[in-house]
Amino acid sequence: MVKCHKGLARIEKIREINKSKTNWVNKNLYKLLLDRELLITAYESIKSKQGNMTQGVDGKTLDGFSLGVIDNIIAKLDDESFNFSPARRVLIPKANGKTRPLGIAPPVEKVVQKAIEIILTAIYEPSFSTHSHGFRPERGCHTALKEIKDTWTGTVWFVEGDIKSYFDEINHHKLIEILRKRINDERFLNLIWKSLRAGYLVTSEVQTKCKPQMRSSTKGLQFRATSEGTPQGSIISPILANIYLHEFDTKVAEWCMELRQGESKNAPQSKIYRKMVDRTSRLRMKLDGKVKMMRGETRSSVLEELSKLKTEMLNTKSSEDGWVRVKYVRYADDWIVGINGDKKVATEFKRRATKWLADHLDLTLSPEKTQITHAVKGNAKFLGTTICTSKGFLKKRIANGKPTMMRTGVGSIHLKAPMDEVIRKLAEKGFCRMADKRPTAKREWLVHKEWEIVERYNSVLRGILNYYSFAYNRSELQSVHYILKFSLAHTLANRRRTSISKVLKAGKGSPTAYKETKEGTKVIKFEAPSFKVNTKDFKIGIRLDSVAYTYFNKRSRSKLGSHCVICRETEGVVMHHIRHVRKMGEKVKGFNRLMAVLNRKQIPVCPECHHSIHTGKYDGMPLSSFADYALASA
Repeated sequence: MVKCHKGLARIEKIREINKSKTNWVNKNLYKLLLDRELLITAYESIKSKQGNMTQGVDGKTLDGFSLGVIDNIIAKLDDESFNFSPARRVLIPKANGKTRPLGIAPPVEKVVQKAIEIILTAIYEPSFSTHSHGFRPERGCHTALKEIKDTWTGTVWFVEGDIKSYFDEINHHKLIEILRKRINDERFLNLIWKSLRAGYLVTSEVQTKCKPQMRSSTKGLQFRATSEGTPQGSIISPILANIYLHEFDTKVAEWCMELRQGESKNAPQSKIYRKMVDRTSRLRMKLDGKVKMMRGETRSSVLEELSKLKTEMLNTKSSEDGWVRVKYVRYADDWIVGINGDKKVATEFKRRATKWLADHLDLTLSPEKTQITHAVKGNAKFLGTTICTSKGFLKKRIANGKPTMMRTGVGSIHLKAPMDEVIRKLAEKGFCRMADKRPTAKREWLVHKEWEIVERYNSVLRGILNYYSFAYNRSELQSVHYILKFSLAHTLANRRRTSISKVLKAGKGSPTAYKETKEGTKVIKFEAPSFKVNTKDFKIGIRLDSVAYTYFNKRSRSKLGSHCVICRETEGVVMHHIRHVRKMGEKVKGFNRLMAVLNRKQIPVCPECHHSIHTGKYDGMPLSSFADYALASA
């Protein structure tokens, strides 16, 4: 086990005991929040998140954060005067003309939220369902889809679950009741309750820029209380949402066992299908001369019968009735069930889920969106992917030295990119026309340098291809490449005031730009990736099982409490933060230029140097003026 501070060591111990005893009741958790080292670790975990340089309702960011701020937080937590401020909710425009709410909590309060999340993760992560993939360490969309691909062979019916407005409908009282099953610490639970009831400030204005422009003033904003739902913009919202639906995961596991029928590992063959298999085997033996032909039989008549029998087998149910398996996967509030059995099992599961969620969690399944789909005749949708079961296909093989046709791939799961939806999103983003999918110029990108435009297009292409790396229909994604390639050609042609053909000719068939670097001119070309199908290509990382491994390095590398890197002053040292080290298309100026050279978004400075940075006094300062360059660049 990694050697670490006693506070983190205790959290690791909490994780270990909750892993071995899934019903363990945890006590004295609030005291952990008074541990300076835990709050430093929490700060280190969130300090580089871009949103933490956006002001909350208190007008503050993480710029100027220090050990003094942590000590002030601890004092307020200790006397229980610490309160969460309402999040500032802004409306962000979507490509389809609608808006989505974005909650922005004060960054300093996020340090406390992160500390709470670290504790909750230690308690609940070890016992969460293996079929839950959303908002969990080293899990995601690809682990969820891989589970379906690898273990759902033979699925006949899908049940697609859609919970109405899940994150806005979580019952606060029920959530605290669920937390009390594993947590016996009212001060800790009361702090979570405060975060749930903090409310939010809202404006009817729609944010016109990509990033929310915040003001410290609350003028023109209306306070809205939160009587249900998880807090917008809160770090603890995802894990609270998972804890809430873990109750459903546990119940579904019971149903999967209750609805299960048949003890054999695999579905036994039906008697009718077994007879067909036996008859096929006998006909092949006749053709091989191992069994004598009946009177009147000829080789051609046997071949004809064998061909008809194989066709009939393709349309015959191979498994015996009465064998049922139910599989389940959830990602946040999105879940899907696969059933190898009759439709009545799927109908029963949907009925149970609808009633149980309403009765026990106050949640409603959307009747229109919660669908039962035949796995072979239809397609289910899950995590932006189309899922179906293969009915098999005839494949020529050599058996006993002779060519023969065999049915293969029966019941295997196919994961496909929903091409209509993928191209529709490209149209919404302005890469092509909605009506005829014809590529168009991305005019809002004309302000950027040519090489930046090419990089942006490459980024969009990589994002789509990486997400659908496993797609059975990956070759169809060539249409995405075509749209982006010619959209880029249109864009560069507009910028150069020339024709598309000349743009392509200049790049020898591929839109190309040039970037001047210290090493010379760098050629930036639009990528030409492979579209070879690899249904096993899931982007999955390696999971580290220990809390100590996850957080100790963050604490050990912390610069909080260090001396000023500019003058070595040790009193009142704070952290100077910037939003970006460097951003594509932006020229870095002033002191931020030094931060870009250091490739750091935070450095420890004394109050005097911090003031000098913000007033521009240190603009143009050489790195050689830093009293401790090594610490600044560490």
